[in-house]
Parts: sequence; structure tokens; C-alpha cells
Amino acid sequence: MNNNTIYIESLQVAQSTLLIEVERLVERIRQTDPRQLHTLFPYIAPKLAAYIALYRTGYDYSEHLKAFWHGCEQAAPYYGYDGRNITYLNCLIESIRAYTQSKQFKRRALDRRYQTKQNAISIEQYAYDLHQQYSRLLVIRVDFGYYLAHQHLVDIDLV
Repeated sequence: MNNNTIYIESLQVAQSTLLIEVERLVERIRQTDPRQLHTLFPYIAPKLAAYIALYRTGYDYSEHLKAFWHGCEQAAPYYGYDGRNITYLNCLIESIRAYTQSKQFKRRALDRRYQTKQNAISIEQYAYDLHQQYSRLLVIRVDFGYYLAHQHLVDIDLV
């Protein structure tokens, strides 16, 4: 088994795919009516071990991923990391939901959006300044990505 891939019941799943799934799950928990949260158990239980295996200290994660790790930290001391334990799943979901309602979660989301806008403004100004200085200049934007067929080769450490 290489470090870039996590195996779930004979399935090979890329880390990036699992991280996106965790973010979507947290968003779904945040938007779901509290009385209907039990309907999320089938989405969490099968891949919970894989989601938890993704966590590495020393990385700065998005607010959604931090909410998930926070929920795991809150529930684990009482129930372990057992995705088959309904009480654990309830505690996990409630902890995630509470964290997503916190000022810290909302502040990180606003900060990230603000930083994205500032970066866009900064790069536009930089390109404009370069055009003012040089008459023959071509600015090319390159978006890097990975083919779906090769995503399992991409590790968090490589991005």
C-alpha cells in the first residue's frame, strides 16, 4: 500500500477525494435539520476510519475539515473511533454541528474568502504594473490539476 491511497473494503480511494467528501459531509451536517441528523449515519459509518486516517498534524486544514477533526476529538474519548457505535456517531455529528455554529468556524470562512479576494486584487495589480513597465508582455494563467485516473498518486505532502 502506498501512502497516497487509502483502501476501503477493497476500494482504492485518493486522499483528495476523501478530503472533498469530508468537506461535503460537514456542509451537509451544517445544513441538515437537527431532527434529521440520524439520516446521515449511512454516509459516515462506512468510511469513518478512512476519514480519520487522513488527519496529519502540522497541516492547516479548511474550516470544514477542522470541524470534522474537532468532532472526532470530542467523541473519541467517550466512545473510541467506532463508526458502528450509534452513540459515537450521534456525538460526532452533534460536535461537528456545534462547531460549525461557532464564531471561530464562521470567522475562518470569512477570512478565507477575504484572503482569496485580496490575492486576486494583488495579482491583477501586479500584472497591470508589469504591463505599464514592459510594452510586450503576455500574462498567462495556468490552472494545475490532476487527471482523475492519476489522483490516487497525489498525496497531501505533494500538494
